[in-house]
Amino acid sequence: MYPAAITGDTAPTRTITAAGLTCAHGLAMDNAGDIFAAQYTNGMVFEFAPGANGSSTPIHTITTVVNPLGVSVGPDGNTYVGSLTTTLYVFAPGADAAATPVRTFSVAGAGMTRAEYPTFDALGNLWLSDENTGIVAAFSATATGTPTPLHKISGLNTGLTNPYGLAVDAAGELLVADYNVQAVSVFGPTQDGNVVPARAIKGVATTLANPTVVQVNRASTIFVTNEGANAVLIFGSSANGNIAPMGSVTTGISSPWGMAIR
Repeated sequence: MYPAAITGDTAPTRTITAAGLTCAHGLAMDNAGDIFAAQYTNGMVFEFAPGANGSSTPIHTITTVVNPLGVSVGPDGNTYVGSLTTTLYVFAPGADAAATPVRTFSVAGAGMTRAEYPTFDALGNLWLSDENTGIVAAFSATATGTPTPLHKISGLNTGLTNPYGLAVDAAGELLVADYNVQAVSVFGPTQDGNVVPARAIKGVATTLANPTVVQVNRASTIFVTNEGANAVLIFGSSANGNIAPMGSVTTGISSPWGMAIR
């Protein structure tokens, strides 16, 4: 964990370790400050107390997700967990062990094969990515079964090939971290379908190397986990094109696949 006002490299203020926590693909925090970590390799989602530090025992551990990939706490307080399958899982607050989801839905209706990195916009819509098909789509947060997406961004014009992490900024723009393209593509609030991004952070000067997750803070400053260079890159809110980051964080970071900002 790092200071909220971070602008460049600094040592973490806290580091959580736990048995079974070896490959966190997705982090989230709820309004109480609880920390959620999706453990991709063993099918677990850990929940830690707000002050957790050092070797810590989770207060809850969900064990009923197949290859969790991304986690988010929704406006309703439920925990939304993406996966390496077509299934999005929704768990009630305090879910633990072999908890039964309060509901699930399949992203197959959007032509997707994976339901990755759940992210909410200001309207409460739930966005999901699929690294296999290059599709990013939004669904109703109360969806069940195999719903038709509310929005679907896909096609050659989008330039998306391996989208992972998603974020929505204060202006309603959707930011997409694209792993193989080495870019963060930004789509406007009303863009949908086979559209060219409104802007994209891309090029040698960006130093992007396999970006996995993107997040924004309250000022819409952009933070990107750079898995290929063991770093988190920081860009201004309006960053566009082949632009150097404003700063980077490398101390204590190795192959980052998750990030949460509170």
